[in-house]
Amino acid sequence: MPNTYRKIGVRRGTATSSSTTSGTTSLPDFPASFASLAHAREFCAGFFHEYNYIHRHSGIAWHTPASVHFGTAEAIDQDRQNTLTAAYHAHPERFGRRPHPPVMPTQFWVNQPENEPQMN
Repeated sequence: MPNTYRKIGVRRGTATSSSTTSGTTSLPDFPASFASLAHAREFCAGFFHEYNYIHRHSGIAWHTPASVHFGTAEAIDQDRQNTLTAAYHAHPERFGRRPHPPVMPTQFWVNQPENEPQMN
């Protein structure tokens, strides 16, 4: 497995369940409490920078929230498709079908509002 896809501190060939290596494992855990307001601000600044600009999210087709927000996701998807197409042409025997990047959802919700019936 390439180093870029391994959890830090896990050796190659080490069997792990997907639940232990998925989600926010690359992000630091929030401490139970902060020593001071300055400590909380320092931690949160680093955490949210990592979350928004570095960590790729499965719910938004493995993009960062920043790439979706700033409109660069489409260009990134095109670059991904170019890479996948080149890999497919170089080694078609490695693929069962032509590869495509994940599809971006059309709507994003933190808490989707419930549909309220309209009264006429």
